[in-house]
Amino acid sequence: MFKLNVVLEINKLENLQDDESEAQKYADTIKDILKSLLNYSDTSRQSISILGTNSQLRSFVKMLKAEKEFMESYRDYGSDHLQTVAAKEKVEKEAQQFERTMGIEWPLK
Repeated sequence: MFKLNVVLEINKLENLQDDESEAQKYADTIKDILKSLLNYSDTSRQSISILGTNSQLRSFVKMLKAEKEFMESYRDYGSDHLQTVAAKEKVEKEAQQFERTMGIEWPLK
């Protein structure tokens, strides 16, 4: 068995818009983190480290939480349910805040 170590340095993502391959790696890393939060992967073999300033980390965690809640609502209730619609609106709101804080777009739109 192998152990997946994920390190995401969000404090170094300012110039991400200019590098398409790095932007894709960033998006893939976030997808991996969300999969582990939703138990779609073997979290016992994963180590996840997220590095950044306090405000960057708060914004990132809020964004992950909003995405997780939306995905769970979508899975449990479907796309047209009021809870899913509200969760999607929260994702959009948190994405705007994330983008203001980080200076980059949230990659999972």
